[in-house]
Amino acid sequence: MPTLYIDQKALIKNIKITKQLAGDAKIIGIVKENGYGLGLLPFSQLLMECGIETLAVSSIEEAISLRESGIRCDILLLCPLYKKTDILEAFRHDVILNIASPACGRLAEQVAEEASIWNEAHLCIDTGFGRYGFSYEDTEGILDIVKHMRHIEITGIYSHFYASACKRKKPTIKQFKRFTSLCDALEEHSVFIGTRHIAASCGLLKFPETRLDAVRIGSAFLGRLPFSNQWGYQPIGELKAAVSDIHTLPTGQGIGYGHSYIAKKKTTIAIVSAGYSHGLGVHRTMDNPKIKNIPGAICHFFKKILFPKRIYALYQDQTFPVIGKIGMNSCMIDITGTDIQIGDIVSLPVNPIFVDSSIERQYSIS
Repeated sequence: MPTLYIDQKALIKNIKITKQLAGDAKIIGIVKENGYGLGLLPFSQLLMECGIETLAVSSIEEAISLRESGIRCDILLLCPLYKKTDILEAFRHDVILNIASPACGRLAEQVAEEASIWNEAHLCIDTGFGRYGFSYEDTEGILDIVKHMRHIEITGIYSHFYASACKRKKPTIKQFKRFTSLCDALEEHSVFIGTRHIAASCGLLKFPETRLDAVRIGSAFLGRLPFSNQWGYQPIGELKAAVSDIHTLPTGQGIGYGHSYIAKKKTTIAIVSAGYSHGLGVHRTMDNPKIKNIPGAICHFFKKILFPKRIYALYQDQTFPVIGKIGMNSCMIDITGTDIQIGDIVSLPVNPIFVDSSIERQYSIS
């Protein structure tokens, strides 16, 4: 079974870079989905050791897991709750609620009143993402919910950019103005809105003026950015797996599914016990491009076909190309002319978020 090794030194460096860029803005560490693949508990603990005092999760189960593991910092829930039992669990574990609609707010207040409990919450605002949140235009609706809350205290308000990684700046600036205008309107009605946050990793890096009181950071900690890295972030995480077999193939032999690779000469290959089910070769793709972007999408498609980005395995400071299509639980590397043996361990680059949670995580200091 492969193991995901996380370079703790590089991770700490990425955290320090982010803190410098955030300035006076508080950092909310996003640890959703198994800590972006770094392991929910160890990643959370490391963030706290580095001075991050607020964490955010995407499910009540993640929040409960952190509390039961001894995490005592503020925990913000990034999704609304509509079941009384879930809300009670959030109260019981001192989790900051997400109020994203009138129904959500009324239910939270009702449950808190019945249980004679006081709890914090952040208002979630939809400024254009189209996911959770009150409409940025619904000032009256938000005021109506907030003014009837006696047991739920609003200590923050936030939204989320949908295009901060893109080249076009207009959508992000428009969302930012919508958000700040709403915040101003609520304050004019004497509503305490607390911590304002809209920028995530891409927003912080490309639009530093949007950092406001806090920024929500996840992918930047991993050093994986969808644009040129000019800040010194380092990608972290590598999959280590054993060589399970070695074969020598004749010239002209096809390798793997579809024979996408044909041996041009006598080739020695090593079969490595790591595949796409372990996150190898898995990456985000561009889906459903708009009509005006179709030429660019077509160009990108043919570029990938004609000039595919190669993946290389590492063994004792030597690199070996992964050849053929990656299988579910194995891949093949060209080791012609080397002394690699069955059982040797090689390293492969992966994005931790795509590595199955069943895979062991180990933090190492390189």
